[in-house]
Amino acid sequence: MKKLGSGQFYYFGIKNTLLQLIEHNNLSIRKSFIFEITVNFDGLPLSKSSNSSFWPILIGFENFEPLKRVVAIVGLYHGNDKPSDSNAFISDFVEESKLLHKGFTLQLQECFIKIVAVICDLPAKSFILRTKGHNGYFSCSKCLQEGDYINGVMSFTEVNCNKRTDLSFRKRSQEEHHIGFSLIEEIPDFDMIRNVPIDYMHCICLGIVKRILASKKFGIIFGKPPHKLPFRKVSMFSAAFVKINETLPLEFARKARVFNEVKRFKAVEFRLFILYAAPIIVRKHLQRSYSKLIMILHVIVTVLCSTRNIRKIDVVNYITDLSNRFITLAKNIFGYDFISQNVHLLTHIVDDVEFFGALDSFSAFKFENHMQFLKKIVRKADRPLQQAVKRISEINSLPNVSVNTSDSETLIIHNARLAKNSNFTLKTNQKDCYVLLYSGEIVKITEFCKTEHCFVAKKFEILSDVYKYPCRSSFLNIYKCEHLEENAVSYPISAVNLKLAIFREEHYCVAIPLAHIPCPK
Repeated sequence: MKKLGSGQFYYFGIKNTLLQLIEHNNLSIRKSFIFEITVNFDGLPLSKSSNSSFWPILIGFENFEPLKRVVAIVGLYHGNDKPSDSNAFISDFVEESKLLHKGFTLQLQECFIKIVAVICDLPAKSFILRTKGHNGYFSCSKCLQEGDYINGVMSFTEVNCNKRTDLSFRKRSQEEHHIGFSLIEEIPDFDMIRNVPIDYMHCICLGIVKRILASKKFGIIFGKPPHKLPFRKVSMFSAAFVKINETLPLEFARKARVFNEVKRFKAVEFRLFILYAAPIIVRKHLQRSYSKLIMILHVIVTVLCSTRNIRKIDVVNYITDLSNRFITLAKNIFGYDFISQNVHLLTHIVDDVEFFGALDSFSAFKFENHMQFLKKIVRKADRPLQQAVKRISEINSLPNVSVNTSDSETLIIHNARLAKNSNFTLKTNQKDCYVLLYSGEIVKITEFCKTEHCFVAKKFEILSDVYKYPCRSSFLNIYKCEHLEENAVSYPISAVNLKLAIFREEHYCVAIPLAHIPCPK
Protein backbone atom coordinates (compact mmCIF):
# COMPACT_ATOMS: atom_id res chain seq x y z
CA MET A 1 0.00 0.00 0.00
CA LYS A 2 1.41 3.37 -0.97
CA LYS A 3 0.47 7.04 -0.81
CA LEU A 4 -0.82 8.47 -4.08
CA GLY A 5 -1.59 12.18 -4.06
CA SER A 6 -4.05 12.84 -1.26
CA GLY A 7 -5.16 9.19 -1.14
CA GLN A 8 -3.78 5.66 -0.94
CA PHE A 9 -3.27 2.98 -3.58
CA TYR A 10 -2.80 -0.78 -3.50
CA TYR A 11 -1.70 -2.81 -6.52
CA PHE A 12 -2.65 -6.51 -6.61
CA GLY A 13 -1.01 -7.15 -9.99
CA ILE A 14 -2.18 -8.77 -13.23
CA LYS A 15 0.08 -11.82 -13.01
CA ASN A 16 -0.62 -12.52 -9.33
CA THR A 17 -4.36 -12.21 -9.85
CA LEU A 18 -4.30 -14.43 -12.94
CA LEU A 19 -2.14 -17.02 -11.18
CA GLN A 20 -4.60 -17.22 -8.27
CA LEU A 21 -7.56 -17.61 -10.63
CA ILE A 22 -5.83 -20.39 -12.58
CA GLU A 23 -4.61 -22.31 -9.52
CA HIS A 24 -7.63 -22.04 -7.23
CA ASN A 25 -10.05 -23.03 -9.99
CA ASN A 26 -7.90 -25.91 -11.34
CA LEU A 27 -7.73 -24.45 -14.84
CA SER A 28 -5.23 -25.38 -17.51
CA ILE A 29 -3.80 -23.33 -20.35
CA ARG A 30 -2.14 -24.20 -23.61
CA LYS A 31 1.37 -23.28 -24.66
CA SER A 32 2.05 -19.74 -25.91
CA PHE A 33 -1.47 -18.62 -25.00
CA ILE A 34 -2.11 -14.88 -25.36
CA PHE A 35 -4.55 -13.55 -22.73
CA GLU A 36 -6.59 -10.75 -24.29
CA ILE A 37 -7.50 -8.38 -21.48
CA THR A 38 -9.98 -5.52 -21.24
CA VAL A 39 -9.49 -2.90 -18.54
CA ASN A 40 -11.94 -0.56 -16.85
CA PHE A 41 -11.23 2.60 -14.87
CA ASP A 42 -14.01 4.38 -13.00
CA GLY A 43 -14.88 6.10 -9.75
CA LEU A 44 -17.11 4.59 -7.06
CA PRO A 45 -18.58 6.86 -4.33
CA LEU A 46 -18.71 4.99 -1.01
CA SER A 47 -21.07 7.30 0.82
CA LYS A 48 -23.71 9.93 0.14
CA SER A 49 -22.59 11.89 3.20
CA SER A 50 -18.89 12.22 2.29
CA ASN A 51 -16.54 12.44 -0.69
CA SER A 52 -14.92 9.09 0.14
CA SER A 53 -14.55 7.05 -3.05
CA PHE A 54 -12.73 4.13 -4.68
CA TRP A 55 -11.08 4.19 -8.09
CA PRO A 56 -10.49 0.52 -9.00
CA ILE A 57 -8.56 -0.92 -11.93
CA LEU A 58 -10.68 -3.83 -13.15
CA ILE A 59 -9.80 -6.37 -15.84
CA GLY A 60 -11.72 -8.95 -17.86
CA PHE A 61 -10.44 -11.94 -19.83
CA GLU A 62 -11.98 -11.87 -23.30
CA ASN A 63 -10.58 -14.95 -25.06
CA PHE A 64 -10.13 -17.45 -22.20
CA GLU A 65 -13.53 -19.13 -21.95
CA PRO A 66 -13.36 -20.29 -18.29
CA LEU A 67 -12.67 -16.70 -17.13
CA LYS A 68 -14.84 -14.86 -19.63
CA ARG A 69 -17.43 -13.93 -16.99
CA VAL A 70 -14.83 -13.09 -14.34
CA VAL A 71 -13.96 -9.52 -13.39
CA ALA A 72 -10.73 -9.21 -11.41
CA ILE A 73 -9.45 -6.21 -9.50
CA VAL A 74 -5.74 -5.51 -10.02
CA GLY A 75 -5.48 -2.07 -8.43
CA LEU A 76 -7.47 0.04 -5.99
CA TYR A 77 -7.22 3.72 -5.04
CA HIS A 78 -9.07 5.37 -2.15
CA GLY A 79 -9.37 9.07 -1.43
CA ASN A 80 -11.77 11.96 -1.06
CA ASP A 81 -11.33 12.83 -4.72
CA LYS A 82 -10.17 11.06 -7.86
CA PRO A 83 -6.40 10.50 -8.18
CA SER A 84 -4.69 13.83 -8.78
CA ASP A 85 -2.36 12.35 -11.42
CA SER A 86 -3.81 9.78 -13.82
CA ASN A 87 -0.35 8.61 -14.93
CA ALA A 88 0.72 7.92 -11.34
CA PHE A 89 -2.54 6.01 -10.85
CA ILE A 90 -2.01 3.69 -13.84
CA SER A 91 1.81 3.47 -13.85
CA ASP A 92 2.06 0.08 -12.06
CA PHE A 93 -0.56 -1.40 -14.38
CA VAL A 94 1.11 -0.09 -17.54
CA GLU A 95 4.59 -1.22 -16.48
CA GLU A 96 3.38 -4.73 -15.68
CA SER A 97 1.41 -4.99 -18.92
CA LYS A 98 4.59 -4.07 -20.83
CA LEU A 99 6.54 -6.83 -19.05
CA LEU A 100 3.84 -9.49 -19.45
CA HIS A 101 3.42 -8.64 -23.12
CA LYS A 102 6.98 -9.94 -23.62
CA GLY A 103 6.04 -13.26 -22.00
CA PHE A 104 5.83 -14.93 -18.59
CA THR A 105 5.67 -18.46 -17.21
CA LEU A 106 2.39 -19.95 -16.02
CA GLN A 107 1.99 -23.69 -15.27
CA LEU A 108 5.42 -24.23 -16.86
CA GLN A 109 4.04 -22.71 -20.07
CA GLU A 110 5.10 -19.45 -21.67
CA CYS A 111 2.13 -17.08 -21.89
CA PHE A 112 1.56 -13.51 -23.00
CA ILE A 113 -0.72 -10.60 -22.14
CA LYS A 114 -2.31 -8.22 -24.61
CA ILE A 115 -4.45 -5.25 -23.55
CA VAL A 116 -7.20 -5.14 -26.18
CA ALA A 117 -9.54 -2.47 -24.81
CA VAL A 118 -9.84 0.35 -22.29
CA ILE A 119 -13.55 0.62 -21.42
CA CYS A 120 -14.70 3.77 -19.60
CA ASP A 121 -17.41 6.39 -19.52
CA LEU A 122 -16.55 9.77 -21.05
CA PRO A 123 -15.20 11.53 -17.91
CA ALA A 124 -12.99 8.57 -16.95
CA LYS A 125 -11.80 8.20 -20.54
CA SER A 126 -10.67 11.82 -20.80
CA PHE A 127 -9.03 11.55 -17.36
CA ILE A 128 -7.04 8.41 -18.23
CA LEU A 129 -6.15 9.45 -21.80
CA ARG A 130 -5.46 13.06 -20.79
CA THR A 131 -7.74 14.50 -23.42
CA LYS A 132 -10.37 17.25 -23.30
CA GLY A 133 -13.49 16.47 -21.27
CA HIS A 134 -16.81 15.84 -23.00
CA ASN A 135 -17.72 19.54 -22.72
CA GLY A 136 -14.65 20.57 -24.72
CA TYR A 137 -14.91 21.84 -28.29
CA PHE A 138 -12.56 19.16 -29.66
CA SER A 139 -13.45 16.39 -27.22
CA CYS A 140 -14.86 13.67 -29.48
CA SER A 141 -12.59 10.65 -29.10
CA LYS A 142 -13.44 9.29 -32.56
CA CYS A 143 -13.51 12.23 -34.98
CA LEU A 144 -12.01 15.67 -35.54
CA GLN A 145 -15.29 17.60 -35.41
CA GLU A 146 -15.36 20.88 -33.50
CA GLY A 147 -18.41 21.09 -31.26
CA ASP A 148 -20.83 24.00 -31.01
CA TYR A 149 -21.89 25.37 -27.63
CA ILE A 150 -25.69 25.57 -27.96
CA ASN A 151 -28.00 26.42 -25.05
CA GLY A 152 -25.49 25.19 -22.48
CA VAL A 153 -24.73 21.94 -24.32
CA MET A 154 -21.59 21.06 -26.28
CA SER A 155 -23.24 19.70 -29.43
CA PHE A 156 -21.69 17.65 -32.23
CA THR A 157 -24.28 17.94 -34.96
CA GLU A 158 -22.36 16.87 -38.07
CA VAL A 159 -22.05 13.34 -39.44
CA ASN A 160 -19.40 11.75 -41.67
CA CYS A 161 -16.55 13.84 -40.25
CA ASN A 162 -12.86 13.00 -40.60
CA LYS A 163 -11.93 10.30 -38.10
CA ARG A 164 -9.06 10.15 -35.66
CA THR A 165 -6.37 7.51 -36.10
CA ASP A 166 -3.77 6.07 -33.79
CA LEU A 167 -1.09 7.96 -35.72
CA SER A 168 -2.92 11.30 -35.61
CA PHE A 169 -3.50 10.85 -31.86
CA ARG A 170 0.16 10.13 -31.12
CA LYS A 171 1.38 12.95 -33.39
CA ARG A 172 -1.04 15.41 -31.73
CA SER A 173 -2.41 16.39 -35.14
CA GLN A 174 -5.26 18.17 -33.37
CA GLU A 175 -3.53 19.76 -30.39
CA GLU A 176 -6.80 21.11 -28.99
CA HIS A 177 -7.92 17.53 -28.21
CA HIS A 178 -5.03 16.83 -25.83
CA ILE A 179 -4.17 17.92 -22.31
CA GLY A 180 -0.98 15.91 -21.85
CA PHE A 181 0.80 12.60 -22.40
CA SER A 182 -0.92 9.44 -21.13
CA LEU A 183 0.98 6.31 -20.09
CA ILE A 184 -1.68 4.31 -21.95
CA GLU A 185 0.28 5.26 -25.08
CA GLU A 186 3.14 3.04 -23.84
CA ILE A 187 1.04 -0.15 -23.80
CA PRO A 188 2.42 -2.44 -26.55
CA ASP A 189 0.30 -3.10 -29.67
CA PHE A 190 -2.35 -0.69 -28.44
CA ASP A 191 -4.29 1.54 -30.84
CA MET A 192 -5.31 4.75 -29.07
CA ILE A 193 -8.53 4.98 -31.11
CA ARG A 194 -9.59 1.43 -31.96
CA ASN A 195 -8.68 -0.06 -28.59
CA VAL A 196 -10.65 2.61 -26.70
CA PRO A 197 -14.20 1.71 -27.77
CA ILE A 198 -17.46 3.47 -27.00
CA ASP A 199 -19.23 1.81 -24.08
CA TYR A 200 -22.91 1.43 -24.94
CA MET A 201 -23.96 1.11 -21.29
CA HIS A 202 -23.00 4.75 -20.71
CA CYS A 203 -23.38 6.10 -24.25
CA ILE A 204 -26.73 4.57 -25.25
CA CYS A 205 -28.48 3.28 -22.12
CA LEU A 206 -27.52 5.99 -19.61
CA GLY A 207 -26.89 8.54 -22.36
CA ILE A 208 -29.35 8.54 -25.26
CA VAL A 209 -32.24 6.48 -23.84
CA LYS A 210 -32.20 8.36 -20.53
CA ARG A 211 -32.00 11.68 -22.42
CA ILE A 212 -35.13 10.81 -24.42
CA LEU A 213 -37.09 9.67 -21.37
CA ALA A 214 -35.85 11.71 -18.40
CA SER A 215 -34.08 14.88 -19.60
CA LYS A 216 -35.34 18.05 -17.90
CA LYS A 217 -35.71 19.71 -21.28
CA PHE A 218 -36.28 16.95 -23.85
CA GLY A 219 -37.63 14.04 -21.80
CA ILE A 220 -41.05 12.65 -22.68
CA ILE A 221 -41.57 11.88 -18.98
CA PHE A 222 -39.95 14.82 -17.13
CA GLY A 223 -39.17 17.24 -19.96
CA LYS A 224 -40.86 20.45 -21.07
CA PRO A 225 -43.68 20.94 -23.59
CA PRO A 226 -44.07 20.00 -26.37
CA HIS A 227 -42.01 16.90 -25.57
CA LYS A 228 -43.47 16.02 -22.17
CA LEU A 229 -46.45 13.67 -22.18
CA PRO A 230 -49.58 14.71 -20.28
CA PHE A 231 -49.97 13.06 -16.87
CA ARG A 232 -52.69 10.68 -18.06
CA LYS A 233 -50.61 9.47 -21.00
CA VAL A 234 -47.56 9.02 -18.76
CA SER A 235 -49.66 6.79 -16.52
CA MET A 236 -50.84 4.69 -19.48
CA PHE A 237 -47.32 4.52 -20.95
CA SER A 238 -45.95 3.50 -17.55
CA ALA A 239 -48.62 0.82 -17.03
CA ALA A 240 -47.79 -0.68 -20.43
CA PHE A 241 -44.10 -0.78 -19.52
CA VAL A 242 -44.68 -2.47 -16.16
CA LYS A 243 -47.01 -5.01 -17.80
CA ILE A 244 -44.04 -6.71 -19.47
CA ASN A 245 -42.98 -7.97 -16.02
CA GLU A 246 -45.71 -10.62 -16.23
CA THR A 247 -43.64 -12.78 -18.58
CA LEU A 248 -40.03 -11.61 -18.15
CA PRO A 249 -37.65 -14.62 -18.28
CA LEU A 250 -35.22 -15.25 -15.44
CA GLU A 251 -32.27 -13.80 -17.42
CA PHE A 252 -33.50 -10.29 -16.56
CA ALA A 253 -31.77 -8.96 -13.43
CA ARG A 254 -34.32 -6.18 -12.87
CA LYS A 255 -37.99 -5.80 -13.64
CA ALA A 256 -39.61 -2.75 -15.19
CA ARG A 257 -40.55 0.09 -12.85
CA VAL A 258 -43.06 2.89 -13.27
CA PHE A 259 -41.79 5.88 -15.25
CA ASN A 260 -42.20 8.19 -12.24
CA GLU A 261 -38.89 6.65 -11.09
CA VAL A 262 -37.16 6.94 -14.48
CA LYS A 263 -34.55 9.40 -13.15
CA ARG A 264 -33.34 6.62 -10.84
CA PHE A 265 -33.38 3.85 -13.45
CA LYS A 266 -30.25 1.73 -13.73
CA ALA A 267 -28.61 1.07 -17.09
CA VAL A 268 -30.20 -2.41 -17.30
CA GLU A 269 -33.65 -0.82 -16.98
CA PHE A 270 -33.00 1.53 -19.89
CA ARG A 271 -31.69 -1.50 -21.82
CA LEU A 272 -34.90 -3.37 -20.98
CA PHE A 273 -36.90 -0.46 -22.39
CA ILE A 274 -35.04 0.00 -25.67
CA LEU A 275 -34.50 -3.68 -26.53
CA TYR A 276 -37.76 -5.25 -25.38
CA ALA A 277 -40.47 -2.77 -24.37
CA ALA A 278 -40.04 -0.20 -27.14
CA PRO A 279 -41.42 -2.29 -30.05
CA ILE A 280 -44.49 -3.17 -27.98
CA ILE A 281 -45.48 0.11 -26.34
CA VAL A 282 -44.07 3.21 -28.09
CA ARG A 283 -46.24 3.09 -31.22
CA LYS A 284 -49.39 2.87 -29.07
CA HIS A 285 -48.61 5.71 -26.68
CA LEU A 286 -46.29 8.23 -28.41
CA GLN A 287 -46.67 10.62 -31.31
CA ARG A 288 -45.42 9.33 -34.64
CA SER A 289 -42.16 11.34 -34.72
CA TYR A 290 -41.08 10.22 -31.22
CA SER A 291 -42.11 6.66 -32.00
CA LYS A 292 -40.03 6.65 -35.19
CA LEU A 293 -37.00 8.02 -33.34
CA ILE A 294 -37.16 5.38 -30.60
CA MET A 295 -37.79 2.56 -33.08
CA ILE A 296 -34.71 3.57 -35.08
CA LEU A 297 -32.64 3.39 -31.89
CA HIS A 298 -34.26 0.05 -30.99
CA VAL A 299 -33.23 -1.47 -34.33
CA ILE A 300 -29.69 -0.07 -34.09
CA VAL A 301 -29.10 -1.49 -30.61
CA THR A 302 -30.78 -4.83 -31.37
CA VAL A 303 -28.68 -5.41 -34.48
CA LEU A 304 -25.44 -4.37 -32.78
CA CYS A 305 -26.14 -6.62 -29.78
CA SER A 306 -26.25 -9.66 -32.05
CA THR A 307 -23.15 -11.78 -32.64
CA ARG A 308 -24.45 -12.65 -36.10
CA ASN A 309 -24.05 -10.64 -39.31
CA ILE A 310 -22.49 -7.62 -37.59
CA ARG A 311 -19.37 -7.81 -39.75
CA LYS A 312 -21.33 -8.07 -42.99
CA ILE A 313 -20.76 -4.95 -45.03
CA ASP A 314 -24.45 -4.49 -45.89
CA VAL A 315 -25.43 -4.60 -42.20
CA VAL A 316 -22.65 -2.16 -41.25
CA ASN A 317 -23.71 0.25 -43.99
CA TYR A 318 -27.38 -0.07 -43.00
CA ILE A 319 -26.70 0.70 -39.33
CA THR A 320 -24.46 3.62 -40.31
CA ASP A 321 -27.32 5.00 -42.40
CA LEU A 322 -29.80 4.43 -39.56
CA SER A 323 -27.52 6.24 -37.10
CA ASN A 324 -27.33 9.25 -39.41
CA ARG A 325 -31.14 9.18 -39.80
CA PHE A 326 -31.48 9.11 -36.01
CA ILE A 327 -29.30 12.23 -35.67
CA THR A 328 -31.25 14.06 -38.39
CA LEU A 329 -34.64 13.16 -36.91
CA ALA A 330 -33.50 14.04 -33.36
CA LYS A 331 -32.37 17.48 -34.55
CA ASN A 332 -35.76 18.05 -36.19
CA ILE A 333 -37.70 16.98 -33.08
CA PHE A 334 -35.62 18.39 -30.23
CA GLY A 335 -33.22 20.88 -31.80
CA TYR A 336 -29.46 20.90 -32.25
CA ASP A 337 -28.73 21.08 -28.53
CA PHE A 338 -30.09 17.53 -28.11
CA ILE A 339 -27.01 16.19 -29.94
CA SER A 340 -24.64 15.94 -26.98
CA GLN A 341 -21.47 13.90 -27.33
CA ASN A 342 -23.22 10.70 -26.18
CA VAL A 343 -25.82 11.12 -28.92
CA HIS A 344 -23.14 11.96 -31.49
CA LEU A 345 -21.12 8.85 -30.61
CA LEU A 346 -23.97 6.71 -31.93
CA THR A 347 -22.58 7.46 -35.40
CA HIS A 348 -19.21 5.96 -34.41
CA ILE A 349 -20.18 2.91 -32.36
CA VAL A 350 -20.73 0.74 -35.44
CA ASP A 351 -16.97 1.02 -36.14
CA ASP A 352 -16.24 -0.49 -32.72
CA VAL A 353 -18.75 -3.29 -33.32
CA GLU A 354 -17.11 -4.04 -36.65
CA PHE A 355 -13.75 -4.33 -34.87
CA PHE A 356 -14.70 -6.06 -31.58
CA GLY A 357 -17.99 -7.81 -32.26
CA ALA A 358 -21.34 -7.43 -30.49
CA LEU A 359 -21.88 -4.50 -28.12
CA ASP A 360 -21.67 -6.60 -24.96
CA SER A 361 -18.20 -7.83 -25.90
CA PHE A 362 -16.88 -4.37 -25.02
CA SER A 363 -19.47 -2.93 -22.64
CA ALA A 364 -19.05 -1.86 -19.02
CA PHE A 365 -21.99 -3.91 -17.74
CA LYS A 366 -19.91 -6.67 -16.17
CA PHE A 367 -17.52 -4.13 -14.64
CA GLU A 368 -20.45 -2.15 -13.22
CA ASN A 369 -21.77 -5.28 -11.51
CA HIS A 370 -18.37 -5.74 -9.85
CA MET A 371 -18.46 -2.14 -8.61
CA GLN A 372 -21.45 -3.00 -6.45
CA PHE A 373 -19.51 -5.93 -4.98
CA LEU A 374 -16.70 -3.52 -4.03
CA LYS A 375 -19.16 -1.26 -2.27
CA LYS A 376 -20.61 -4.14 -0.25
CA ILE A 377 -17.28 -5.38 1.13
CA VAL A 378 -16.69 -2.09 2.97
CA ARG A 379 -18.53 -2.54 6.27
CA LYS A 380 -17.60 0.71 8.02
CA ALA A 381 -16.28 4.16 7.15
CA ASP A 382 -12.91 3.72 8.89
CA ARG A 383 -9.98 2.49 6.73
CA PRO A 384 -12.05 1.39 3.71
CA LEU A 385 -9.01 0.57 1.54
CA GLN A 386 -7.54 -1.77 4.15
CA GLN A 387 -10.92 -3.50 4.53
CA ALA A 388 -11.25 -3.96 0.77
CA VAL A 389 -7.69 -5.24 0.27
CA LYS A 390 -8.09 -7.81 3.04
CA ARG A 391 -11.44 -9.05 1.75
CA ILE A 392 -10.30 -9.19 -1.90
CA SER A 393 -7.18 -11.15 -0.90
CA GLU A 394 -9.39 -13.65 0.95
CA ILE A 395 -11.73 -14.02 -2.03
CA ASN A 396 -8.84 -14.47 -4.49
CA SER A 397 -7.65 -17.47 -2.46
CA LEU A 398 -10.97 -19.28 -3.04
CA PRO A 399 -12.57 -20.82 -6.16
CA ASN A 400 -14.39 -18.15 -8.17
CA VAL A 401 -18.11 -18.78 -8.69
CA SER A 402 -18.03 -16.88 -12.01
CA VAL A 403 -15.58 -19.34 -13.56
CA ASN A 404 -17.24 -21.17 -16.43
CA THR A 405 -16.27 -24.81 -16.96
CA SER A 406 -19.17 -25.83 -19.21
CA ASP A 407 -19.56 -25.78 -22.97
CA SER A 408 -21.26 -22.46 -23.68
CA GLU A 409 -22.66 -23.72 -26.99
CA THR A 410 -24.37 -26.87 -25.71
CA LEU A 411 -27.80 -27.12 -24.10
CA ILE A 412 -27.84 -29.81 -21.42
CA ILE A 413 -31.11 -31.40 -20.29
CA HIS A 414 -31.11 -31.82 -16.51
CA ASN A 415 -34.60 -33.22 -15.96
CA ALA A 416 -38.11 -33.17 -17.45
CA ARG A 417 -38.53 -29.48 -16.58
CA LEU A 418 -35.07 -27.95 -17.03
CA ALA A 419 -32.36 -27.51 -19.67
CA LYS A 420 -29.57 -24.94 -19.68
CA ASN A 421 -26.20 -23.86 -20.97
CA SER A 422 -23.85 -21.15 -19.71
CA ASN A 423 -25.92 -18.38 -21.33
CA PHE A 424 -29.57 -19.14 -20.67
CA THR A 425 -31.97 -21.52 -18.93
CA LEU A 426 -35.08 -23.17 -20.37
CA LYS A 427 -37.93 -24.34 -18.16
CA THR A 428 -41.45 -25.63 -18.69
CA ASN A 429 -43.00 -22.68 -16.81
CA GLN A 430 -44.83 -19.83 -18.55
CA LYS A 431 -41.84 -17.44 -18.76
CA ASP A 432 -38.85 -19.55 -19.82
CA CYS A 433 -40.35 -22.05 -22.26
CA TYR A 434 -40.30 -20.22 -25.60
CA VAL A 435 -37.59 -20.73 -28.22
CA LEU A 436 -36.86 -19.99 -31.85
CA LEU A 437 -35.70 -23.08 -33.74
CA TYR A 438 -33.14 -23.12 -36.53
CA SER A 439 -36.03 -24.04 -38.82
CA GLY A 440 -37.61 -20.64 -38.11
CA GLU A 441 -40.44 -22.07 -36.01
CA ILE A 442 -41.39 -20.57 -32.64
CA VAL A 443 -42.46 -23.16 -30.09
CA LYS A 444 -43.55 -23.46 -26.47
CA ILE A 445 -41.72 -26.25 -24.61
CA THR A 446 -43.90 -28.50 -22.47
CA GLU A 447 -41.43 -31.25 -21.49
CA PHE A 448 -37.78 -32.33 -21.78
CA CYS A 449 -36.71 -35.93 -22.46
CA LYS A 450 -33.24 -36.42 -20.98
CA THR A 451 -32.62 -39.95 -22.26
CA GLU A 452 -33.49 -39.07 -25.86
CA HIS A 453 -31.91 -35.56 -25.85
CA CYS A 454 -35.11 -33.98 -27.09
CA PHE A 455 -38.04 -31.87 -25.96
CA VAL A 456 -41.77 -31.78 -26.60
CA ALA A 457 -43.28 -28.49 -27.76
CA LYS A 458 -46.27 -26.79 -29.37
CA LYS A 459 -45.78 -24.54 -32.40
CA PHE A 460 -47.29 -21.16 -33.21
CA GLU A 461 -49.15 -21.48 -36.53
CA ILE A 462 -48.96 -17.84 -37.65
CA LEU A 463 -45.89 -15.59 -37.49
CA SER A 464 -45.93 -12.01 -38.78
CA ASP A 465 -44.11 -8.70 -38.37
CA VAL A 466 -44.64 -6.67 -35.21
CA TYR A 467 -43.46 -3.50 -36.98
CA LYS A 468 -42.25 -2.52 -40.44
CA TYR A 469 -40.35 0.70 -39.67
CA PRO A 470 -37.44 1.25 -39.92
CA CYS A 471 -37.23 -2.39 -41.07
CA ARG A 472 -39.39 -5.48 -40.83
CA SER A 473 -39.18 -6.92 -37.33
CA SER A 474 -38.73 -10.41 -38.78
CA PHE A 475 -35.27 -9.25 -39.92
CA LEU A 476 -34.41 -9.23 -36.19
CA ASN A 477 -36.32 -12.47 -35.43
CA ILE A 478 -39.02 -10.44 -33.65
CA TYR A 479 -42.47 -11.80 -34.43
CA LYS A 480 -46.15 -11.45 -33.71
CA CYS A 481 -47.25 -15.00 -32.80
CA GLU A 482 -50.79 -16.34 -33.11
CA HIS A 483 -52.66 -19.64 -32.73
CA LEU A 484 -50.63 -22.08 -30.64
CA GLU A 485 -51.22 -25.60 -31.95
CA GLU A 486 -52.91 -28.06 -29.60
CA ASN A 487 -50.81 -31.05 -30.65
CA ALA A 488 -47.25 -31.25 -29.29
CA VAL A 489 -44.30 -32.48 -31.37
CA SER A 490 -40.88 -33.84 -30.38
CA TYR A 491 -37.72 -31.93 -31.41
CA PRO A 492 -34.01 -32.65 -30.81
CA ILE A 493 -32.45 -30.30 -28.26
CA SER A 494 -29.92 -29.27 -30.92
CA ALA A 495 -32.79 -27.65 -32.87
CA VAL A 496 -32.90 -24.71 -30.41
CA ASN A 497 -31.52 -21.52 -31.91
CA LEU A 498 -32.49 -18.69 -29.51
CA LYS A 499 -34.39 -18.26 -26.27
CA LEU A 500 -37.30 -15.84 -26.56
CA ALA A 501 -39.06 -13.44 -24.25
CA ILE A 502 -42.82 -13.59 -24.87
CA PHE A 503 -45.04 -10.59 -24.16
CA ARG A 504 -48.78 -11.19 -24.27
CA GLU A 505 -51.17 -8.80 -25.95
CA GLU A 506 -54.95 -9.23 -26.13
CA HIS A 507 -55.14 -11.43 -29.24
CA TYR A 508 -51.51 -12.37 -29.89
CA CYS A 509 -48.02 -12.64 -28.38
CA VAL A 510 -44.85 -10.75 -29.26
CA ALA A 511 -41.69 -12.88 -29.33
CA ILE A 512 -38.32 -11.13 -28.93
CA PRO A 513 -34.94 -12.94 -28.78
CA LEU A 514 -32.83 -12.29 -25.69
CA ALA A 515 -30.44 -9.80 -27.26
CA HIS A 516 -28.46 -8.96 -24.11
CA ILE A 517 -27.04 -12.47 -23.65
CA PRO A 518 -24.56 -14.29 -25.93
CA CYS A 519 -26.09 -16.57 -28.55
CA PRO A 520 -24.51 -19.49 -30.43
CA LYS A 521 -22.33 -18.41 -33.32
